[in-house]
Amino acid sequence: MVNRRQDSKVKKVIFITLSNIGDVVLTLPSLDYLKDRFKEAEFTVLSGPGASVLFTSDSRIKENISYDKHAPLSKKIVLFNRLRKEKFDVIIDLRDTVFRWISSAAYKNPYFIKIPRNIRHLRLKHLYKTKAAFKDRKDVKEIESARLSLCLDNAAKEKAGKLLKEHNLSLDSDYIVVSAGARSRAKRWHKEGFVKICDELLKHYSVVLLGDKNDSDINQNVNRQLNSRCVDLTGKTDLSEAIVVLSKAKLVICNDSAISHISSYLNRPTLVIFGPTDENKYGPWSKNCAVARKNTLCAPCEGDNCRNEWRCMRNISPQLIMDYANALLRGETPKPIPDYRRILISRTDRLGDVLLSTPVIKNLRENFPAAYIAMMIKSSLEELLKGNPYLDEVILLDKRGKHRGIVNSFRFAGKLKKKNFDLVLILHPTVRTHILLFLAAIKKRIGYDIKWGFLNTHILKHTKQLGQKHETEYALEFLRELGVAGFDRNMFMPVYREAEEWAEFFLKEHNTEGNRIVLIHAQASCPSRLWPQDYYNRLVEDIIDIYKAKIIYVGIIKDENIKESENIINMTGRTSISQLASMIKRSDLLISNDSGPVHIAVALGRPVISIFGRNQPGLSPKRWAHSNINSVFVHKNVGCEVCLAHDCKKGYACLKAIEPKEILSYVDEFLSKEDATYKMK
Repeated sequence: MVNRRQDSKVKKVIFITLSNIGDVVLTLPSLDYLKDRFKEAEFTVLSGPGASVLFTSDSRIKENISYDKHAPLSKKIVLFNRLRKEKFDVIIDLRDTVFRWISSAAYKNPYFIKIPRNIRHLRLKHLYKTKAAFKDRKDVKEIESARLSLCLDNAAKEKAGKLLKEHNLSLDSDYIVVSAGARSRAKRWHKEGFVKICDELLKHYSVVLLGDKNDSDINQNVNRQLNSRCVDLTGKTDLSEAIVVLSKAKLVICNDSAISHISSYLNRPTLVIFGPTDENKYGPWSKNCAVARKNTLCAPCEGDNCRNEWRCMRNISPQLIMDYANALLRGETPKPIPDYRRILISRTDRLGDVLLSTPVIKNLRENFPAAYIAMMIKSSLEELLKGNPYLDEVILLDKRGKHRGIVNSFRFAGKLKKKNFDLVLILHPTVRTHILLFLAAIKKRIGYDIKWGFLNTHILKHTKQLGQKHETEYALEFLRELGVAGFDRNMFMPVYREAEEWAEFFLKEHNTEGNRIVLIHAQASCPSRLWPQDYYNRLVEDIIDIYKAKIIYVGIIKDENIKESENIINMTGRTSISQLASMIKRSDLLISNDSGPVHIAVALGRPVISIFGRNQPGLSPKRWAHSNINSVFVHKNVGCEVCLAHDCKKGYACLKAIEPKEILSYVDEFLSKEDATYKMK
């Protein structure tokens, strides 16, 4: 490091910066370093025409030169010859012009310099180059105590104050600055998103729209959809006045643009929306700031053209922006972009199992809001997840179809590998999924210790067979491995418009208006879960006789043995998952064996009675049943010392012990009283 006692001998410094306003602001920490170090020196600044206004009110700058890189060569020669005669003691040329080559000075930033890999942000790269002129490269942190540039004159403050006053605001008001524009179309978040967040912000704050004339169309469009409730100063301020407005903002929300850099330099709470560009290079750096981005596979690409229709920007939800904004307004720093940028959840078993695992998706989204989250399930269950707002992608495994066999499995693993997931949670262990995810080279694989679980990088003890807790709790255990706590345990079942329209039409077609609608699901994947059909028949007769209800049988498999009548409709094998969900949503009650539709009903908040037989710990109600105000399960212990489940030698006595009249008593609680509170019995 140079001896600082020599700093007093430095009398003249020239600082050659860049052209665009945002780029110039990123060099201001370098200028601050020079000002702080050479307190008695005179400064000359050379910048682009659009950025020269940044230095007009700075008393430390003796000469502010507007440099046009498109000017004729003759003019550039005249300028550089004049500057050479100034005999500067320090030349800092961040533009890499010829001037540094033809001029001599005691200190100049090196012509060729290798910047350490850990220095990624552009402002720090500029600072590193600047300090290299003095062999002072150890610490590249900018001056935090004071920002010495962007000096604002009284005229700019007065003009900015008048503009705000016209809208009944002042520089002391609680207002939020929003800018929907950016020089590049690729950097702009969709205007519909800005409309939604402005609408939310206007409930508690004034919103000021800011930008230059090029941003007028998009900001005006946003304000027009909000019935002009925002204060639109777009194109109505010069740069100095815009800086004044930014300097007093309670929060600044914008795309990756000059406004984000100015707000960061002014140390205002700043939320920047990123898509194709890299926040590690251009992100905000104020004390209280956040980056909102969606970690799609191709981002950041730093390109101006996109074959994926800017998915990285389109997938950023207004809710994510509002969550970050509210945190910043509370004075909190939102969680940074997580180590896990791309997360995969794997659950390739049945409908109910997948639905019981949906709380994992929501809790991951809340704790890793910027992560790209996908879930791998059986292809037949796509409708369970494709409408889930917390997921970015649903990956379908068709193990009996196009992914069948060794060759197709390798191809599927190769496609997974290209998606660059860095974390997978394997909620359901199988040899096949363990091999596939191992071949996909996912860096961190959390799974159980059975069925080739040794292929996982982080192994959990499999104890589900003990049935010590609910299946959802087993799934949430994976999140505890990530340090997540305080879970939302509610399941999510999407409802689709097409299915809703179908259900409405179906019920009208069958004249159900004015009748109670009771759905019967008498199917299950295992005989140890099937309540006797003749019991269902007796129960249905009583429900029709007492409540004049419409009975609709539902199920995946077509059951030809069900006799239809005026009050009995057979829809088994005739509905998709989404149509079944819309039917359940409109029903007064679902009565079902221990099976997937029970979990759909609970997720949709509809009344349900589930009938359980097995008492084997891992198959018992403790692991699979629900107990809340809208659900009840019925289970009988008939004294079996060991439950053999589907190998039962007693003719499933536990199921036969549950009489239709007992189920009917629970039906009465649901259908005879409105707004009743139901408890597990």
